[in-house]
Amino acid sequence: MHLKSLIWSIISLFQRPYLHSLGVGSKISLHSRIHGFTKNISIGKNVNIGRYATIFCDTPKGKLSIDDSTNIGISTIVKTYGGSISIGRNCSINPFSVVYGHGGVVIQDNVRIASHVVIVPSNHIFEDRDTLIVDQGLSKKGITIEEDVWIGSGATVLDGCTIGRGSVIAAGAVVTKSFPPYSIIAGIPGKLIRVRGEK
Repeated sequence: MHLKSLIWSIISLFQRPYLHSLGVGSKISLHSRIHGFTKNISIGKNVNIGRYATIFCDTPKGKLSIDDSTNIGISTIVKTYGGSISIGRNCSINPFSVVYGHGGVVIQDNVRIASHVVIVPSNHIFEDRDTLIVDQGLSKKGITIEEDVWIGSGATVLDGCTIGRGSVIAAGAVVTKSFPPYSIIAGIPGKLIRVRGEK
């Protein structure tokens, strides 16, 4: 057995007892952090978690699952914030991206997420000018990203959005509402530029 494979095997042996499940062939960098209520974290087969990534289930009610053959990039943060995060099969979340789970996030299969993307299923409530924003709480509607979506670098997806299957979100876009399948979305706020496959 090669030294690199041996190291991955040893890391997996130490991680397995603390997680709800850890699939065969998954590789978790020694420099990553999986912590919090780890018994609520499920990792499928052949998942790769890169260096300095943070996988954090912060409350006993939170749930976090990463399905088979998904890649979590270097320095990515995936944190439940009391909610749930479900990441499907064969997804990629590239370096320095952030996925929070306040109101729930569902990322379906075969989703491509470029670097520096932010996905946040909550918003601060701020209408009362006489109360500090920090004391007004959060709205939490949730986010669903359907199958075969590509999100470009630096894009932001905010609370209450469903991104239809096969859609493309341009780099730097800020998505504040839902879009149907095969949408091409760009701008701040994100707008429908055209539908894939239509002239």
